[in-house]
Amino acid sequence: IFNQTFNFIGDNLFYSRRIGGRPYLYYNIEDEIADGEEIIRNPGETSLYNATKFSGRTNKNLGIGVLNAIAAEEYATVENTETGDLHKVLTNPLTNYNMIVFEQSLKNNSKISFTNTNTLREGIYRDANVSQFLYDITNQKHTWNFWGFGNVSQVFENYASSEIETGEDSVKVGTDYVVGVSTFKGKWNINFSHAIIGKNYDHRDMGIQFGNNFMTNFLGVNYNNFEPDSNSIFSNYNGWGNIGYNMQVDPLAYQEMNTSFGLNGQLRKSFWYIGGNLYSKPFYYYDYYEPRVEGQKYYHAPYLFLNVWASTDYRKDVVFNWNISGGESPVPQDPYIGGGQFVTWNISDKISVSHGLQLSKDHSNFGQVDFGEDTEGELINYFGRRNITNIDNELSTKYIFGPKMNIIARARHYWGKVVYLQYYTLNEDGSLANTHDLDGYNYDINFNIFNVDFVYAWEFAPGSYLNIIWKNNIFQYDDLGADDYFANLGKTFDTPQTNGLSLKLIYYLDYLYLKKG
Repeated sequence: IFNQTFNFIGDNLFYSRRIGGRPYLYYNIEDEIADGEEIIRNPGETSLYNATKFSGRTNKNLGIGVLNAIAAEEYATVENTETGDLHKVLTNPLTNYNMIVFEQSLKNNSKISFTNTNTLREGIYRDANVSQFLYDITNQKHTWNFWGFGNVSQVFENYASSEIETGEDSVKVGTDYVVGVSTFKGKWNINFSHAIIGKNYDHRDMGIQFGNNFMTNFLGVNYNNFEPDSNSIFSNYNGWGNIGYNMQVDPLAYQEMNTSFGLNGQLRKSFWYIGGNLYSKPFYYYDYYEPRVEGQKYYHAPYLFLNVWASTDYRKDVVFNWNISGGESPVPQDPYIGGGQFVTWNISDKISVSHGLQLSKDHSNFGQVDFGEDTEGELINYFGRRNITNIDNELSTKYIFGPKMNIIARARHYWGKVVYLQYYTLNEDGSLANTHDLDGYNYDINFNIFNVDFVYAWEFAPGSYLNIIWKNNIFQYDDLGADDYFANLGKTFDTPQTNGLSLKLIYYLDYLYLKKG
């Protein structure tokens, strides 16, 4: 039936870390334990019984892809501190993941497709089903492109608890659609799109989603010049500009407007790449997500963000990449400053070493902190003004034995620090009011992540791979925001760590070859 392979995974409907990733009820364990109990073990990953994918294309250019994976039950271990007795608490029910894709190729590099993802959890836990129809149509002259998709999500919550606690239907249906058009004329490219993600739309069980309940309208213009005049300092360059206007859908209300302008190109003489991007939300806007409560909003100040970058000649043995960024708003003393460097040293045609360092500090960032109640039992939403510092440090090396075998080793330390300066209450209109309710409380955040990855990869036959992977992970968290970098690194190494060793074997079976045999 299949005469060629078909890559069907690459949309936000599917996010590979959902399978075998963090247990479904991982964060619920704190609420499950009683007084006098302590969490001894809470695994951060789930085991898989099976993960299978097959795909191909028929002789009529119909692509078919199927994915199935079954994640095992996972348990946390809890100890009674008085008696020493241990018991287990379920953090991940037995879960079955399915995905199927039909994609029909058409003339002029056009296509239509249908995708369905399905997540089934054993017992009373949430199930989900998402379907998508997608089209991508280009005219014969390749001057116009019409594209878009429509999604429908169905989320099935625990029927009993839904019936008793809320009296609502246990099935929540949501919709999401995008329609777009692009035109190409010479060096110019113009794009327009309109999208609505409904209030109830949710594909997070197998995919990745960054929000819902909003409408967005986008207009973008691109200019690409791959053969500029010989007097130009660039051998090629491109520029772009776009504007977006977003609204909340239910209830319909203004959310934000954003703009972006940029330029990127390669210098003719040095072969360096340089570029910059200017991003702005030029007007005050409403953030409906930061309050963490449906129906509330935060009135956010406008801001301007600039990022510039450069990279040296990639033909050289040593290659540098730099970036510097900064942001500012009308709020006093709240600049954002960031920058980084990534360098690669190609020691030989077999071995290379890379190091990257990225730093940023966001002064006077405003965000949600905690909840409380007033004397009448009404909800109080507390916000805070804080300084946020991030440092990302990574070292990696790669050794190539030959065209089909290599080893990659990587070590990464990430440090994030949040120090609160002042607290507020969120008003109904989205503004903030000073408060002393949280004086004496410490909401500072200080966390470190240290990872070591070692991967051996071998293509032992065409399309067939053997991977041996060792992972070391350390996660450290406290509220000591005053600690410096090296103090954090030291206590990170003193924190209990997890190690994992996995073997992955992929064997490519050619159906037509077997059929002929």
